[in-house]
Amino acid sequence: MLNIGWFSTGRGKGSQGLLSFVQRRLLETETDARINFVFSNRDRGEAQGSDDFFSLVDSYGISLVTHSSAEFQRRINGRLSAHREEFDLEVMEKLSGLEADICVLAGYMLIVSGKMCRHYPLLNLHPALPDGPIGTWKGGCLGINREQST
Repeated sequence: MLNIGWFSTGRGKGSQGLLSFVQRRLLETETDARINFVFSNRDRGEAQGSDDFFSLVDSYGISLVTHSSAEFQRRINGRLSAHREEFDLEVMEKLSGLEADICVLAGYMLIVSGKMCRHYPLLNLHPALPDGPIGTWKGGCLGINREQST
């Protein structure tokens, strides 16, 4: 069984649609894989979009782990970018004990640290190269088209 970790900020309909599509395909095709956990950098109650996403995760019976990046920034009284590794270490601690053969970054709106990249095999679902357009999937695609890059 391939255990998949799913990282998503869960901001809206796109996050829900992608998770639903993959979950349906895993069940319909009897693939020897499962989404073992979903991680979000938002906590319940932070935003309606993520709360709707969390309800979807709950409806599938998938373990949900959250750690608010906004709350982390308040706690450290600084920018997340300067403390990225520290945040990721806290995330990895929260995920300890949950198996993941691969982790998919599907609408995960944070940049992960090198430590996180070495800890988990990660697949980033983003349309642009690392030095290319940033933002949402749609924004990245528009930026690629505008810049005529890959």
